[in-house]
Amino acid sequence: MEAAVGRPNTCESSPRKDTCGPDSRLWVSKCPADGNARAKAQAVENIDMQCVDGIWLMKFDAVKDMASYLKKLRSLNMRNDDVISCGFPRSGNHWCFELVNMILFQTTKFREESFACNLLDIPRDLETIKSPRNLVTHLRPLHFPKQAMDKKTKIIYILRNPKDVLVSMYLMNREFAKYEWRFLGTWQQFLELHKSGDLPGGSWWEHVRAVESFAAANPHIPLHIFQYENAKERPAEEIRKLCHFLGTPDELAEEIARVTRFENMKKMLGAGGKIAAMEKLVFHEKEVVLRKGQVGDWKNWFSHAESEQFDRDFEANTRGSEWAKRVRTYMGLPALTK
Repeated sequence: MEAAVGRPNTCESSPRKDTCGPDSRLWVSKCPADGNARAKAQAVENIDMQCVDGIWLMKFDAVKDMASYLKKLRSLNMRNDDVISCGFPRSGNHWCFELVNMILFQTTKFREESFACNLLDIPRDLETIKSPRNLVTHLRPLHFPKQAMDKKTKIIYILRNPKDVLVSMYLMNREFAKYEWRFLGTWQQFLELHKSGDLPGGSWWEHVRAVESFAAANPHIPLHIFQYENAKERPAEEIRKLCHFLGTPDELAEEIARVTRFENMKKMLGAGGKIAAMEKLVFHEKEVVLRKGQVGDWKNWFSHAESEQFDRDFEANTRGSEWAKRVRTYMGLPALTK
């Protein structure tokens, strides 16, 4: 992949620690004239990341080596009724998790198990989770358990306007209590690092293209796209679609839509709830997981120039993507017809 951040030049350069080797995408230049690239690199220098299969991944406390862990994850035993919800960070993953929980267990009550306990990205005792397991991940399909393919595990892909995603991701990443996870740079640096895929998880368009390509190559794997904006506009309708995909009755759709409204979720899961317990540990009690739950907050963050540049990058990196077309109007771009 292209070394877009701090590309080595005639000046002396040194690779970022814990990189994938001499072809790593991220370099810290010692050339004074390359100060912008150096500043961008330093903005993530503290983050404990590891590059696996060309993707930067966050190393959490329970993981010493992500490559070894992902190899082990590939051999995870899958059950016939497992469901995997996958999405780029801050795409509405927690919301979708609660919706799927209620649908699978035919309830309108929030269950005790948390998003983090069902996350494939870090070691968990997944065998103890009651069936049907509502598994969640930010990983791409190449790191999914092999049995997910063999057993045709149902996959839900969570899709959201990348401009809103990046605002939410930036605000969360700068609030991590642990220094080794926290983003220390500016909003402008965050955008540039996302563009080159040098943030944990890579870039939004890389993630979308990877899952879209997987779906095209594996039409026998059942996959449903859960789009954040559609669910905000027509929650009961989108919940019914999830019910039909998961093979469950949809009589509770209206009530599930009511109890999972953002304001109610924040009230029930925030102060004193299961998300608050996680925020206390990971974010020094700051409310960042359920932040605003709005469509279009990006307009409060992107300058006109930043929005135009992002649009150009989006166009260049999503050519041929049918999935990317779904978010265009929410980004302020004209819709494209097939």
